[in-house]
Amino acid sequence: MTAISANQMDMLSKATGLTEKQAALGQEQFLQLMMTQLQNQDPTAPMESADFLGQLAQFGTVSGIQGLQQQFVEVAETLSADRALRGAALLGKTALTPAEQLSLGQDGDVRFSIDLPTPTSEVQVQLEDGQGRLVRSIKLGAQNEGLLDLRWTGLDDDGRRLPPGDYRVRALASQGRGSEAVAVFQATTIKGVELASGSGDLRLELSDERTVELSQVRRIDE
Repeated sequence: MTAISANQMDMLSKATGLTEKQAALGQEQFLQLMMTQLQNQDPTAPMESADFLGQLAQFGTVSGIQGLQQQFVEVAETLSADRALRGAALLGKTALTPAEQLSLGQDGDVRFSIDLPTPTSEVQVQLEDGQGRLVRSIKLGAQNEGLLDLRWTGLDDDGRRLPPGDYRVRALASQGRGSEAVAVFQATTIKGVELASGSGDLRLELSDERTVELSQVRRIDE
């Protein structure tokens, strides 16, 4: 781009009302600058066509970027509103989320699931109390791969109702001689939703007072 002298810059400022400190230019201001520069160029060394086209290309790039930025803002606002609507529709439903312990209430059952990556010859679920004592062992026999939905009635191995609280849960799948731990998910009611500040990601507030990211949910049921 052809350099503008101090005198030319002064004339440009008077013609356009801009100062050298003003960096952001609108379309009308840019065109005023362009026309003023053309009118005040040195007749013996006029602006080359390439320089002129370069300025136009620069203007088009800046204008296009500003347009894209505005479109991105509008898209982000639309996505945020969509997340909020989707979140509101989840209230009262049940979410399966990873769990290392099951929360037993005063009465009622506890719903949970285990995820079996392959068919197994034997599946066993073990529950421990707060002191690490094994209170319930459930043998489920052979099972196919996939998500296996289960219910725990809150009873120990002797058929007695255990007190309310959190019980550590572990699921083991056997195939041949070896066994390995598999993922456990507890079914918990969704009582609230929120959008994370900054990222706008959806978070679920569960009835057991946990807050989890939507990406952590294995499944949502009615």
